[in-house]
Amino acid sequence: MACTASDLPDTCRQALEKLPIPLCVLRAAGDEYRLLLASDGMCSLLGRSRGEIVRPGGSLLELVAPEDRGTARAAAEYARMSPRAESRVTYRLRCAAGDLRITCSAMAERQPDGSFLI
Repeated sequence: MACTASDLPDTCRQALEKLPIPLCVLRAAGDEYRLLLASDGMCSLLGRSRGEIVRPGGSLLELVAPEDRGTARAAAEYARMSPRAESRVTYRLRCAAGDLRITCSAMAERQPDGSFLI
């Protein structure tokens, strides 16, 4: 099944959400980083329900440890400035049971409206 980050039909969204690996898809526009999708693996890793992770108005930065938000913001900005370029950054996400250090990779895809999917 061919899926792109810019067009997530229900079947693709369901397949991505069922992945056992931690995965999030977010839309970056301006200073906002809105979560669009979280896999079962990400829910398990963070000890949170999908509804707690992906919610209207929710931002990825809300899940990042406060002292690591600058690093996460800089990595997202780098990905936005270099579409299709991958960046690698390590920061802590706030889990239900405390902080957990993970390595994240980001790839940006420019959307017709000027925002980016990361």
